[in-house]
Amino acid sequence: MYRFCEPAPKYKEEKCQSWVGIEIRETPEDLKTLMRKEKDVLRHEKLQVLYWLKTQTVDSVLSAAVRPR
Repeated sequence: MYRFCEPAPKYKEEKCQSWVGIEIRETPEDLKTLMRKEKDVLRHEKLQVLYWLKTQTVDSVLSAAVRPR
């Protein structure tokens, strides 16, 4: 499960008062396959964040959002 803070803190992790948990059901391999097939840049980036969360490359959506490219 991963958390989404509301409202989003500015560029640093903070404890969230409320959070929404999501379960990523796709395997990392499925997400990689979907990323390879996706032609739309925004959808590819969304899949990439899901992949990072699933493989624990990042620990939150916020850390994925401020991740250097």
